[in-house]
Amino acid sequence: MYLAKLGHKTATYDYSKVGLAKTVRLAESEGVDLETHLQVLTVADALPKNFYDLAVNIFGHVPSEGKENMLKNLIDCVKPGGKVIFEFYSKRQLEFQTGGPKRSDMLYDLKELEKEFSYYDIEIISLDEKIVERHEGTMHRGRSAVIQGYLKKK
Repeated sequence: MYLAKLGHKTATYDYSKVGLAKTVRLAESEGVDLETHLQVLTVADALPKNFYDLAVNIFGHVPSEGKENMLKNLIDCVKPGGKVIFEFYSKRQLEFQTGGPKRSDMLYDLKELEKEFSYYDIEIISLDEKIVERHEGTMHRGRSAVIQGYLKKK
């Protein structure tokens, strides 16, 4: 929504019809246009390849068996020179209990992400685990352990 409000052509992907309906309502209330796509991101080739300038994934929490495809889709969908930005809860988030999944297999580990990203032709601009304060609705409130990443596709 934020990028659409800044005037960027924006598309959103979600596996939930309810989530997409909420996105549409919010976009209408904010007076912005954006595309919505009902799509499971944990299947191979879920997104168009080399299409977007920027991909953003916030709290893309999926079971372990879907992580590889989700990350591949995220990187593959941007054009060469395109950027990928994400924030995921880290496995340390279980210590805080301030939001996110309660299952460790749906959370992320910095070393696992570093290993996964080594298979791609990307530049890691930044990849850090941080303790942050989040106040995002009723489900994400308080000190949180996150992994933030900023990648550039070569």
